[in-house]
Amino acid sequence: MRLFSTGPRTDPAICRPTEGQYAFYDRNARPYFARIREVLESWFALLPPRMQRHIAANARCGDDGKWLSAFWEMYLYRLFRGLGYQVTYEPQLPHTK
Repeated sequence: MRLFSTGPRTDPAICRPTEGQYAFYDRNARPYFARIREVLESWFALLPPRMQRHIAANARCGDDGKWLSAFWEMYLYRLFRGLGYQVTYEPQLPHTK
């Protein structure tokens, strides 16, 4: 599973007023944004499959709030794993739903 679409990108235009941040990153052909996609894909690849599905759905839904939430979940997962911690995605806790 990948976070961003694959294939050639040809549109270097700036972000459109009605365009979400994820859609802009996915569309933009500039090398700077290609590097951002590469880093985010590397973080995404480290996630457990169930978390990948959740992150991808939130990223692609068109809601910038959900995109930012997905970004921070990936960032924090990568940070804590890089620091040597084990991360459990949505752990089952006693006496909770």
